[in-house]
Amino acid sequence: MKKLLLVLMLFAFGCAGFQYKAYKLEDSIVPNERIDKVLASENGVHVKRYGIRFIIENGQSIKISLYKIVKGDLAELQKIHWRNKIRGFAGTLLFPNKSSDTWQVVEFRHPKYRGEPYEDRKLSEKTVQKEDLPNPLNMIPKDLFKLVENAITYKSGVYMVIYIVPETSLDDIGKLFGFVVKYRRD
Repeated sequence: MKKLLLVLMLFAFGCAGFQYKAYKLEDSIVPNERIDKVLASENGVHVKRYGIRFIIENGQSIKISLYKIVKGDLAELQKIHWRNKIRGFAGTLLFPNKSSDTWQVVEFRHPKYRGEPYEDRKLSEKTVQKEDLPNPLNMIPKDLFKLVENAITYKSGVYMVIYIVPETSLDDIGKLFGFVVKYRRD
Protein backbone atom coordinates (compact mmCIF):
# COMPACT_ATOMS: atom_id res chain seq x y z
CA MET A 1 0.00 0.00 0.00
CA LYS A 2 2.85 2.38 0.85
CA LYS A 3 4.51 1.65 -2.48
CA LEU A 4 1.30 2.41 -4.35
CA LEU A 5 0.88 5.66 -2.43
CA LEU A 6 4.51 6.58 -3.14
CA VAL A 7 4.08 5.86 -6.87
CA LEU A 8 0.87 7.94 -6.99
CA MET A 9 2.58 10.84 -5.18
CA LEU A 10 5.56 10.75 -7.55
CA PHE A 11 3.19 10.63 -10.52
CA ALA A 12 1.16 13.60 -9.20
CA PHE A 13 4.26 15.70 -8.48
CA GLY A 14 5.72 14.73 -11.86
CA CYS A 15 2.55 15.86 -13.65
CA ALA A 16 2.48 19.09 -11.67
CA GLY A 17 6.12 19.74 -12.61
CA PHE A 18 5.37 19.07 -16.28
CA GLN A 19 2.39 21.44 -16.18
CA TYR A 20 4.55 24.12 -14.54
CA LYS A 21 7.14 23.71 -17.31
CA ALA A 22 4.39 24.06 -19.92
CA TYR A 23 3.29 27.36 -18.38
CA LYS A 24 6.89 28.58 -18.11
CA LEU A 25 7.48 27.75 -21.79
CA GLU A 26 5.89 31.05 -22.76
CA ASP A 27 8.53 32.92 -20.75
CA SER A 28 11.46 31.06 -22.28
CA ILE A 29 10.69 31.63 -25.95
CA VAL A 30 13.64 32.33 -28.20
CA PRO A 31 13.74 35.91 -29.59
CA ASN A 32 11.85 36.38 -32.87
CA GLU A 33 10.25 32.92 -32.58
CA ARG A 34 6.64 32.90 -33.81
CA ILE A 35 3.84 32.14 -31.36
CA ASP A 36 0.26 31.50 -32.30
CA LYS A 37 -1.80 31.35 -29.11
CA VAL A 38 -5.49 32.28 -28.89
CA LEU A 39 -6.10 34.02 -25.55
CA ALA A 40 -9.85 34.67 -25.92
CA SER A 41 -12.60 34.20 -28.51
CA GLU A 42 -16.08 35.65 -28.68
CA ASN A 43 -18.57 36.46 -31.47
CA GLY A 44 -16.09 35.47 -34.21
CA VAL A 45 -13.39 37.77 -32.81
CA HIS A 46 -10.18 36.38 -31.32
CA VAL A 47 -7.30 37.96 -29.43
CA LYS A 48 -4.01 36.19 -30.08
CA ARG A 49 -0.49 36.39 -28.81
CA TYR A 50 1.72 36.03 -31.85
CA GLY A 51 5.25 36.72 -30.70
CA ILE A 52 7.75 38.47 -28.48
CA ARG A 53 9.95 41.45 -29.25
CA PHE A 54 13.10 42.05 -27.24
CA ILE A 55 14.34 45.58 -26.63
CA ILE A 56 17.40 46.69 -24.72
CA GLU A 57 16.77 49.40 -22.16
CA ASN A 58 19.47 50.61 -19.75
CA GLY A 59 21.61 47.61 -20.67
CA GLN A 60 18.88 45.09 -19.83
CA SER A 61 16.93 42.96 -22.27
CA ILE A 62 13.17 43.46 -21.88
CA LYS A 63 10.54 41.15 -23.39
CA ILE A 64 7.50 42.77 -24.97
CA SER A 65 4.61 40.53 -25.96
CA LEU A 66 2.98 41.12 -29.34
CA TYR A 67 -0.79 40.76 -29.68
CA LYS A 68 -3.33 40.95 -32.48
CA ILE A 69 -7.10 40.87 -32.76
CA VAL A 70 -8.50 38.67 -35.51
CA LYS A 71 -12.00 39.12 -36.93
CA GLY A 72 -13.29 36.08 -38.83
CA ASP A 73 -12.97 32.31 -38.95
CA LEU A 74 -9.49 31.24 -37.80
CA ALA A 75 -9.42 28.09 -39.96
CA GLU A 76 -10.28 30.04 -43.12
CA LEU A 77 -7.78 32.75 -42.22
CA GLN A 78 -5.11 30.05 -41.80
CA LYS A 79 -5.86 28.89 -45.37
CA ILE A 80 -5.50 32.47 -46.60
CA HIS A 81 -2.16 32.81 -44.79
CA TRP A 82 -0.98 29.51 -46.29
CA ARG A 83 -1.95 30.67 -49.80
CA ASN A 84 -0.17 33.98 -49.19
CA LYS A 85 2.91 32.11 -47.97
CA ILE A 86 2.98 30.09 -51.18
CA ARG A 87 1.87 32.75 -53.68
CA GLY A 88 2.82 36.02 -51.95
CA PHE A 89 0.76 38.57 -50.04
CA ALA A 90 -2.63 39.57 -51.44
CA GLY A 91 -4.86 41.76 -49.30
CA THR A 92 -5.37 45.31 -48.08
CA LEU A 93 -2.87 46.92 -45.73
CA LEU A 94 -4.01 49.82 -43.52
CA PHE A 95 -1.40 51.80 -41.60
CA PRO A 96 -1.33 55.24 -39.95
CA ASN A 97 0.63 58.20 -41.25
CA LYS A 98 2.89 59.31 -38.41
CA SER A 99 2.73 63.01 -39.39
CA SER A 100 -1.08 63.33 -39.53
CA ASP A 101 -4.34 61.69 -38.49
CA THR A 102 -4.79 60.00 -41.87
CA TRP A 103 -4.29 56.37 -42.82
CA GLN A 104 -2.82 54.78 -45.94
CA VAL A 105 -4.95 52.02 -47.47
CA VAL A 106 -3.05 49.94 -50.02
CA GLU A 107 -4.52 46.94 -51.83
CA PHE A 108 -2.13 44.30 -53.19
CA ARG A 109 -2.65 41.37 -55.56
CA HIS A 110 -0.71 38.10 -55.70
CA PRO A 111 2.58 38.42 -57.60
CA LYS A 112 2.67 37.20 -61.19
CA TYR A 113 6.23 35.95 -60.84
CA ARG A 114 8.67 35.30 -58.00
CA GLY A 115 10.27 38.45 -56.66
CA GLU A 116 7.83 40.90 -58.26
CA PRO A 117 8.15 44.17 -56.26
CA TYR A 118 5.30 45.45 -54.08
CA GLU A 119 5.06 48.65 -56.12
CA ASP A 120 4.12 46.66 -59.24
CA ARG A 121 1.51 44.64 -57.29
CA LYS A 122 -0.49 47.61 -56.00
CA LEU A 123 -4.09 47.61 -57.18
CA SER A 124 -4.92 50.87 -55.38
CA GLU A 125 -3.50 53.26 -52.84
CA LYS A 126 -5.35 56.04 -51.08
CA THR A 127 -5.15 58.24 -48.00
CA VAL A 128 -8.27 58.20 -45.83
CA GLN A 129 -9.55 59.69 -42.60
CA LYS A 130 -10.51 57.47 -39.65
CA GLU A 131 -14.21 57.71 -40.61
CA ASP A 132 -13.47 56.06 -43.98
CA LEU A 133 -11.69 53.01 -42.51
CA PRO A 134 -13.52 49.65 -42.46
CA ASN A 135 -15.62 48.66 -39.45
CA PRO A 136 -14.75 48.44 -36.53
CA LEU A 137 -11.66 50.67 -36.99
CA ASN A 138 -13.81 53.65 -37.95
CA MET A 139 -15.78 53.49 -34.66
CA ILE A 140 -13.01 52.91 -32.11
CA PRO A 141 -12.66 55.68 -29.50
CA LYS A 142 -9.42 57.73 -29.56
CA ASP A 143 -7.88 56.11 -26.48
CA LEU A 144 -8.23 52.63 -28.02
CA PHE A 145 -7.55 53.76 -31.59
CA LYS A 146 -4.04 54.92 -30.67
CA LEU A 147 -3.25 51.30 -29.71
CA VAL A 148 -3.71 50.09 -33.30
CA GLU A 149 -0.35 49.77 -35.06
CA ASN A 150 -1.78 48.62 -38.40
CA ALA A 151 -4.42 46.32 -39.85
CA ILE A 152 -4.71 43.88 -42.73
CA THR A 153 -7.94 42.81 -44.40
CA TYR A 154 -8.47 39.85 -46.70
CA LYS A 155 -11.34 39.08 -49.08
CA SER A 156 -12.70 42.66 -49.15
CA GLY A 157 -12.77 43.11 -45.39
CA VAL A 158 -14.39 39.80 -44.43
CA TYR A 159 -11.26 38.77 -42.53
CA MET A 160 -9.37 41.43 -40.58
CA VAL A 161 -6.23 41.28 -38.46
CA ILE A 162 -5.62 44.27 -36.18
CA TYR A 163 -2.06 44.51 -34.90
CA ILE A 164 -1.64 46.27 -31.56
CA VAL A 165 1.14 48.62 -30.46
CA PRO A 166 3.70 46.37 -28.67
CA GLU A 167 3.93 48.34 -25.41
CA THR A 168 0.17 48.06 -24.77
CA SER A 169 -0.94 46.62 -21.43
CA LEU A 170 -3.12 43.51 -21.19
CA ASP A 171 -5.89 45.67 -19.73
CA ASP A 172 -5.92 47.86 -22.86
CA ILE A 173 -5.91 44.78 -25.09
CA GLY A 174 -8.95 43.50 -23.20
CA LYS A 175 -10.77 46.82 -23.71
CA LEU A 176 -9.96 46.86 -27.45
CA PHE A 177 -11.03 43.22 -27.79
CA GLY A 178 -14.31 43.96 -25.98
CA PHE A 179 -14.98 46.91 -28.28
CA VAL A 180 -14.35 44.90 -31.46
CA VAL A 181 -16.58 42.08 -30.17
CA LYS A 182 -19.38 44.51 -29.36
CA TYR A 183 -19.28 46.48 -32.62
CA ARG A 184 -18.27 43.74 -35.06
CA ARG A 185 -20.11 43.92 -38.37
CA ASP A 186 -19.33 42.06 -41.59
